[in-house]
Amino acid sequence: MQFLKSKALVFWFSVVSVITIAVILSNPNEPRVQGKRVSDWLDEIEYKGLAAGVEAPRGDAAFMILTNAGPDAAHLLATIWRNGRDRSRLTRVREQFTGNVGFDGSRKPGFVRGWCALQVVACMGADAEAAVPTFVEALTDSRAEVRMEAVFALGYIPAARSVVVPALLETTFDGTIEVARAAVVALGKQKTNAVDALPRLEMIRDDRRHPMRPQAAFAIALIDPAQLDSCLDELIAKAEESPGRFPDAAFRLLGEIGPAARSAVPAILRCIDKGGAGQISSHLEQAAWLALEKIDPDTHKAEYKKRGGDAVDRQWNRGPM
Repeated sequence: MQFLKSKALVFWFSVVSVITIAVILSNPNEPRVQGKRVSDWLDEIEYKGLAAGVEAPRGDAAFMILTNAGPDAAHLLATIWRNGRDRSRLTRVREQFTGNVGFDGSRKPGFVRGWCALQVVACMGADAEAAVPTFVEALTDSRAEVRMEAVFALGYIPAARSVVVPALLETTFDGTIEVARAAVVALGKQKTNAVDALPRLEMIRDDRRHPMRPQAAFAIALIDPAQLDSCLDELIAKAEESPGRFPDAAFRLLGEIGPAARSAVPAILRCIDKGGAGQISSHLEQAAWLALEKIDPDTHKAEYKKRGGDAVDRQWNRGPM
């Protein structure tokens, strides 16, 4: 009899535990947007991985709804990103539970949902200011990938420059060169908000051996339009150099500048010619194609049609043009 009572207690304890976990996972107190939880909207955003050239689906309906959800959503999105990156043991157990048991199986893993949240915040403009403290705090994280993503987001948030710009400026001294480069690029995206960063950026640019020189030229071009032409000349020259450690960096930076970098189109086309002739890697040629699409969509369309596709489309037929 005592054994049966013990089994019954175990059974009911298990039932209560499952129900409790289910309630936690459903998070009924999470703010809602158009009647649906923010995390549910995130799960509807298409995710294609972190491959080169893959961008967030900004035209996706769920993405656009969250982008316009307001400051309260921005704070929550930043928290979802942070939690997804922390990936504690409890988080992993919870995700394993949802996947194995089948409860709410449509939900993305925390890391993926966090990545989607990060991309949404980067498109929210002034509404994302509520997320700034979370990203600034993340700049002190011991993991370079977390600092990198925080820098990425801060570059897109036009918050008071007394907060964001000093934080990014300090990060240009980060011990991980990739994070420091990202901070320089983020300062450029702040445009005139980052005018106080010009002395540091010009010092980097003046040092011909500095590993962040292309990124500094990019940032200065956006912060101080009077220096745009000279900065473009440097980036174009860099793009035409023999490939170094980061051969696609100059093309990515030119593409980020956009239509204002139209003077770079001839150099980009020369690189595409080299790709068609097999003189450079398809990876580098594709970086040139991506830059061309952002800088001059009409020329990109015409060249794509004339050449029978870009580097990815033509990789099975890469003879001389």
